[in-house]
Amino acid sequence: MKKKISTYVLLIMCLFSCEEIFVGSDPPNTYATNFELLWKDFDQNYPSFIIKKIDWESIYQQSSSEIEFINNDREFFDLLSKITLNFKDGHVALIGRFGDIRYIRSNGITENTPNNIQNYVSNIKNSNQAISYGDINGNNFGYIRVKTFSSFLSPSYFEVIDEILTIFSNKRGIILDLRSNDGGASVNANTIASRFINNSSCAIKLKYRNGPNHNDLTEGIKIFIESEGVSYTKPIAILTNRRTASASEYFTQSLMDYSNVTIVGDTTSGSLGNSVWRELPNGWTYRMTINLAETCNNVSYEDIGIPPDVPIWISKQDSINGIDTILEKAISILE
Repeated sequence: MKKKISTYVLLIMCLFSCEEIFVGSDPPNTYATNFELLWKDFDQNYPSFIIKKIDWESIYQQSSSEIEFINNDREFFDLLSKITLNFKDGHVALIGRFGDIRYIRSNGITENTPNNIQNYVSNIKNSNQAISYGDINGNNFGYIRVKTFSSFLSPSYFEVIDEILTIFSNKRGIILDLRSNDGGASVNANTIASRFINNSSCAIKLKYRNGPNHNDLTEGIKIFIESEGVSYTKPIAILTNRRTASASEYFTQSLMDYSNVTIVGDTTSGSLGNSVWRELPNGWTYRMTINLAETCNNVSYEDIGIPPDVPIWISKQDSINGIDTILEKAISILE
């Protein structure tokens, strides 16, 4: 009986002590505390300090010296915004009462957006809000535009690709337009990419932080794509620009080494890793990249972006005149 009572006492003590360990008290909502929590989280978990050549300790010293002179939330938001943009990472973001801060990469000349598709594509149909398709004028080529791989959409939403590829089964080639597709869920990108391979393919390798030093990374987890659904392995041109990001880059990287695939346009965003959202004591939220993405041959396009096989840009005047030089180049390549 004494043994049972002792066991119960130990159990109760454990329950109370565990609650104290795992729950704890809420951290104070001060500017210094909010900054320290954000800085430490990145310091311990962000994987790309070395690649991006970020002196995180210097940023700490500079920012912490400014904290004591901050008088209001607006000034503090501006400080965290500056830190956020310093990463030049499309997956690092800050959302607070004064706005939504995130880095958007641009080549500074043109966005190379698909604004004039109607001048080259006929019989355009919208399968759903994510995918549209049609016939390239004057050629036996199909055109598919994937506008998003949004995580708010399920993989089954993208299985409409089977219907499209069945319609395009006699096409000599297909143009996949991923321009300005800012990503979403990699599982949705998988659903589309799996139709353009005929075997198991290593798509990406993900490395995570596993130590206190900024170069402490795991060996990497390889992610494979299996061939599924209606298969299409004839010539393919993938169109990209600086706003082709995240899951769209994952998609592009998955297919880039196939001999029948040509990437045309501009370099992609360079934001391939996965990310998580966290909340600060003051209620603001921030997003952080949590892994470093590489090819299965140990090449990382993080920060620099995936370069096209055939680089070409749309001038502002061409865009005004209804000309899409990227699409025109893709058509000529498939011919």
